[in-house]
Amino acid sequence: MQTDILELVLASTDVEQNYFPYKKEEYVRHFLEMAIAQNLNSKSTLKNSAFEFLLNKPAFNRLTAQSGNAQFSKENLTSVEEESLKYFKVTLDRWGEYEKHRNDDWYQTSLPGENLVLQLNFDFEHDLLYRKNFKVKKWHPFVSYCHPISKKNNTMAWSRIDFNLDTGEAFIEEIQNDWLRDALSIHRKIKSTPEKKQKNHWITDYVSLEGLDRYITSLKEYNQYWSEAMLMCSIHFLLKEIGVDKIYYHTFESGNYFKKLEDYPPPKSLYTKLPQKFGFKRTKQFPQFWRKEQFLKKSIRNFDGEVFCFDFRS
Repeated sequence: MQTDILELVLASTDVEQNYFPYKKEEYVRHFLEMAIAQNLNSKSTLKNSAFEFLLNKPAFNRLTAQSGNAQFSKENLTSVEEESLKYFKVTLDRWGEYEKHRNDDWYQTSLPGENLVLQLNFDFEHDLLYRKNFKVKKWHPFVSYCHPISKKNNTMAWSRIDFNLDTGEAFIEEIQNDWLRDALSIHRKIKSTPEKKQKNHWITDYVSLEGLDRYITSLKEYNQYWSEAMLMCSIHFLLKEIGVDKIYYHTFESGNYFKKLEDYPPPKSLYTKLPQKFGFKRTKQFPQFWRKEQFLKKSIRNFDGEVFCFDFRS
């Protein structure tokens, strides 16, 4: 991404007071409301559209139960129970290096330049429980400070995004979390350790074993849908705030190839099951702004694979 465009977005997009409400499978409501806005307001009109995948979702039937045989409308969708939603704070940042400097692959960007980072930070309920159980002064135990996390908030997950305003396209480079993965991994390791040795684990400098058990019980709920929430938040931001209408996403193969991750691949499900769940389709057609990038032309020619794409114009 061009540095001047990135700086313009960071300077002009005010998300500091934005909260993204979410619960498991809430992406179905978001997509159905987008379909209704395009007058795709019945099962017959959804068929053969980009939103056809919604018809196979159990959540779709629950949302449209009140409609009967009538056309869907935003007003007659089954209302969401407010108490079931988590309100995640949204923040922005940047990630990458000088535009044409590509001497290493540390930043894992497909194109030269920087990415916009969209951070989804834990809700107040989580942070209250965390502060109640953990003794934290400066360093948090489940944070990788070399990653693009918020400096002020407890980041649950983030996405890295590249986009081009001229072509109306965006590419979601990455969706990732450290906090959930590390916390659950540490807890599993402790539970597999003989009970007499559990208290010797370094995590007990921060929390009692009983406090950790209580915290992990709560954290498991977030682990069920963090990737859904992060992808839906990214799509919502790109459509509403940036104004693109065609969004690309890496396949497992394309991400490893273009970001040079063959030796350290990410979790495969994030680049297979997750985009498929959201109706993204595989394609050999790369974004226009990728094809115009001199740095990528040879790499694109040599890559015999696909990327994911969702065209919100169709």
